[in-house]
Amino acid sequence: MRRLFVILSFFMLLQACSNNPMLPTKHSVNYPNIREALLNMKEQDQLARARFMRDQSRENETIMETLDSEHTEKLKAIIAQYGQVDSHDIGQDGLNAFSLILLHSPNIKFKEKMLPFIETRYANGELEGQDYALLIDKILVNKGEKQYYGTQFILKHGQYVPEEIIDASKVDARRQAVGLPSLAEYSRLINEYYTNLTQPPE
Repeated sequence: MRRLFVILSFFMLLQACSNNPMLPTKHSVNYPNIREALLNMKEQDQLARARFMRDQSRENETIMETLDSEHTEKLKAIIAQYGQVDSHDIGQDGLNAFSLILLHSPNIKFKEKMLPFIETRYANGELEGQDYALLIDKILVNKGEKQYYGTQFILKHGQYVPEEIIDASKVDARRQAVGLPSLAEYSRLINEYYTNLTQPPE
């Protein structure tokens, strides 16, 4: 079984459809250089994962893991120098990039430390419920525990299936509360998306 630890543009499309247009744009942010750095990191992150999904070699996996570690240190440096930045500091797209890069960090303690930050940005309407749900589930699964929202999947017998879920009969109610589709619909979309992604070009 291979854990689905790649979050690609499928989730970014969901994010783009729900972004608040009233939040600061790139023209009004306090730290435009940090915003630009985060967007560059996100682009590198997504390219590395797209490459890995098409060729799941150990070399590509190492490249992706190394990049995740490097990006973690850059996030730490941003927080250390600028504090807990928000959309006014780095823009909506910069904050989305921050959330995605944090999700892919291999440092569980850092992700746990940053969970209140993501929760606050979600409560303020600066991030979507999926950002919050993904991070909670990622932390739980990384710690060997059952997930809460059913966002983490593994590849099993050619199909992506959710990792074990706490009180699974109530997961759709929890998902609805944070704006996620039902687990059945989510599973269908993920399998459809990643099947198309890994198919060779015609």
